[in-house]
Amino acid sequence: MCPLEWDTVGDDHWLIASRCGECGTWHSEVVTNEEANRYDLVLAQQSAAIARALARLERERMTVELGLLVAALDRDLIDAGDFARR
Repeated sequence: MCPLEWDTVGDDHWLIASRCGECGTWHSEVVTNEEANRYDLVLAQQSAAIARALARLERERMTVELGLLVAALDRDLIDAGDFARR
């Protein structure tokens, strides 16, 4: 479940609406400030893990693309003219 909407309920509580990314089910609940802070910490940790995985995948993709570019240059399949603006 990922919190997508939230609003305060008085001074000490939050109404949090979350959605499951897999099945699309929504769930709403009222939580204390302390619970909301714990949710926020977990969400930040999970977001950081996703960002790290994305960066790793991008590096892998770029490594493959660089290898293809180098191979094409080595075989004289492309030259600077292929990158000129027309």
